[in-house]
Amino acid sequence: MAQAITALRSSAVERAVVHQIVAGTGRGPGLRMALLNTPERPGRAVLHPTSADAVSHSMVDSAIRAIRAAGHCGAITTPALTPEETIGFRRAGFEEVAALLLYRMDLAADETRSAGVTGIRLTQLPRRRSRADAWIRAALSVDHAAFRPGEQFDELSIDEALHATPRRLVRFAVAATRSQDILPTHVVGYAVTGRAGRRSYLQRLAVHPCYEGRGIASLLCADAIGWARAGRASVLAVNTRVDNTRAASLYERIGFETVPGGLVVLGVPPIPDPSDPGSRPT
Repeated sequence: MAQAITALRSSAVERAVVHQIVAGTGRGPGLRMALLNTPERPGRAVLHPTSADAVSHSMVDSAIRAIRAAGHCGAITTPALTPEETIGFRRAGFEEVAALLLYRMDLAADETRSAGVTGIRLTQLPRRRSRADAWIRAALSVDHAAFRPGEQFDELSIDEALHATPRRLVRFAVAATRSQDILPTHVVGYAVTGRAGRRSYLQRLAVHPCYEGRGIASLLCADAIGWARAGRASVLAVNTRVDNTRAASLYERIGFETVPGGLVVLGVPPIPDPSDPGSRPT
């Protein structure tokens, strides 16, 4: 844990970038600690279970101490968790931040197809790092336009989505342009899909509001389903907030079924600064 504290402190103070440390053993459940600290906004940390097995509250307590010892006083949250996965977090003081609907699709059923969308093409994340970073920034811009504050992805969120599963696909919907070299500025939607063994997950789906209603979301969903099937996944899961009726309607129309119990996001609040009640801790 001392190494985790050192690495996280380096992230928070020196480099101000996401840094990840896995706590726990290679054979049992563990936690991935991810921290984002930028000059533009308060720092944020996520504790992400490394498997579907429930983590102990003592491990969660240790991870919280490591993050606080690294100088992070802001909020600490979890990704979407099943009711069973929340037990250790709740015992460590985490409380519900958001309730989510959970959907699943049996990929052994009839294949889902979607017609193309005129003026829109799908493309993958470029391999060159600098170019890939530009595409991710463009996707986050779409994400911020598509979702309300508090629900938007940031650098840490996208990093978590990309590291949540061993296999992943990032697909961009880009508007037609006369140029042969499609630029990230033409990104109008994107989807992140992950796969772990026979299970796959639609981690994120966003379409710019100016392009809603044109079938782009359905196109990205069908693409994710096809990729999951090609990887021999047997099920595809996706979640959305309980009040996101537009997304819920889309998933139900495509053929996803509701999973009883749903998911929840948990969190602990920032540590208040007693010397400055009006300040926002970072």
